[in-house]
Amino acid sequence: MKCPVCKTEELAASALEQSLTCRHCERCGGNWIQSFEYWKWREQHKDNLPENLLDPDDVPAHVPHPKTGALQAKFCPECSSILVRYKVGHGVNFSLDQCGNCGGVWFDKDEWESLKGRNLHDDVYTVFTAPWQAKVRTQESLRAQEELYRKKFGEEGFEEVKRMKEWIDEHPRKQEILAYLMYSSR
Repeated sequence: MKCPVCKTEELAASALEQSLTCRHCERCGGNWIQSFEYWKWREQHKDNLPENLLDPDDVPAHVPHPKTGALQAKFCPECSSILVRYKVGHGVNFSLDQCGNCGGVWFDKDEWESLKGRNLHDDVYTVFTAPWQAKVRTQESLRAQEELYRKKFGEEGFEEVKRMKEWIDEHPRKQEILAYLMYSSR
């Protein structure tokens, strides 16, 4: 099997975890996990670990491999199908590459460790589901909207608006307050 990033490097058998065999690229540090190997390992570790909350100071920086960049396609080392990128989300700023044909997954250098640090490594296949991806898109949209308003209002103004919103959201007469604000501003 050839590395989907380096293209010419042979992937060597390696152990990513106890009882989890992968194929490792010595050159770029990436790991290929065959679908059946992951499910076999997952079955042995039946307890689903709770996700560790993200510490904003610990957001891992992920830089695409210099040879491929972010937009060059990767091909499955098993069946040569194009790997599909899925955003991880949950504060993790990288994507995973999965083969839609054989189900294997490519982890660029340190991605497995980042997921493991958040206890997401035992839920890898949920990242590829439509509900997970929809939630990632919603979170990204909310972050972009928040950033837009933060720029429009300034940091102090934005914090004041957030404080007012929290007060309104908790108020028992929320609907009347919102109606008053909408109609009194005309």
